[in-house]
Amino acid sequence: VTFEYDLPMPNGSQHFEARLTQLPGSTQLIAVVRDITRQYKDHQALGDSELRYRYLFERNPAPMLVYELGGLRLLAVNEAFMRHYGYSHDEALALKLTDLYPDEEKLSIVDLVPSLAGLAYVGEWHHLKKDGSQITIEARSHDLQYEGCAARVAVITDITERKQVELALRDSEMRYRSLLE
Repeated sequence: VTFEYDLPMPNGSQHFEARLTQLPGSTQLIAVVRDITRQYKDHQALGDSELRYRYLFERNPAPMLVYELGGLRLLAVNEAFMRHYGYSHDEALALKLTDLYPDEEKLSIVDLVPSLAGLAYVGEWHHLKKDGSQITIEARSHDLQYEGCAARVAVITDITERKQVELALRDSEMRYRSLLE
């Protein structure tokens, strides 16, 4: 029988593991007790760290997603992604990365993904929102292990408005130059 218990001490709680084994052919028990305070605190610190990083991912104001390298299925999305793209959490996790791209860009992204390593600027692309509207995005991504899967986390910046302003500025400049000729 194995069990753990806490023992309040003047300098804080100590955590112990006790193992009881009955001697064969006897009513006597052997008890082995060891102090697992360090492991217990390390385990708690790891759990706290995981919670902090999950919170940073979930609450990040930029749309973020995690996708599996092999099948390109989405493994996680943050609140900003769901809000910006219009998907519920379950709907988003039913998607593959390629579902976010218009048909003419799907093959290019499939070809690009295997060449990405470490921190990478993925470039300008077009994405489709749930309602079918198209946006222009920039993506940056990085490798990670996510729930035992080789994956990448991507941060997405919607640059649609910026591109529209740049186009309007170019058009205005061209009209201005044509007036000067």
